Amino acid sequence: MLRFNFRGVGRSGGKFDKGVGEQIDLQAALDFVARQNRMDHAKLMVAGYSFGGNVALNVAIKDVRIQGIILVSPAFDVEIWRRFADFQKPKLVMLGSQDTSVPWRGYEKYFGSERQHLIIDGADHSWRGFEDELEKQTMMFLCKY
Repeated sequence: MLRFNFRGVGRSGGKFDKGVGEQIDLQAALDFVARQNRMDHAKLMVAGYSFGGNVALNVAIKDVRIQGIILVSPAFDVEIWRRFADFQKPKLVMLGSQDTSVPWRGYEKYFGSERQHLIIDGADHSWRGFEDELEKQTMMFLCKY
């Protein structure tokens, strides 16, 4: 597993690039992971939270190495929800019922019929108090693949 910050976040260098440069950052991280000797390429997945979910999906659509995605409160608009619906590899999106930053109501038609989405009752955008539930659901999803 590799966790990193996009440019300009935390102690990383650079400046926010409205999703363009951040996709390059994720691509570079994927290239790094793919070069590791013990990497099982059949299990390469990406995960993203909020803005990172948007970046993760946009990269996953283009990068055939990515075998699945996990998105937590992804900052999507209608066009990106359509891309989510069209992504045919394993996917999980987790949304909080009290999240006022990421409106998901009205987009349920893009979730699909499979168990690929979870609405966590009471969670807001920060997910404070729901970290254990996020971890549990993430591990259950990953263990299936």
